[in-house]
Amino acid sequence: ASLRNISSKGIQVEGDRLPPADTMASLFVDGLRLPAGEVVWREGRLAGFEFFDEVNWSSIIAWVREVGRRPVQ
Repeated sequence: ASLRNISSKGIQVEGDRLPPADTMASLFVDGLRLPAGEVVWREGRLAGFEFFDEVNWSSIIAWVREVGRRPVQ
């Protein structure tokens, strides 16, 4: 899946094999530690995932900066 949007409370992903709404799951994003959560909505290839615990904004900002420094492949 591809990450489309992230906040301290959740994440939006796009992909072909996403779980249905009301599914509890853990997401893995390289370089970012995310808490478990639940798929709260699903529409076609998009899904919204709400974390059980908030992610610290400083963690997200540090991750965004690191990703921005990586060479485009």
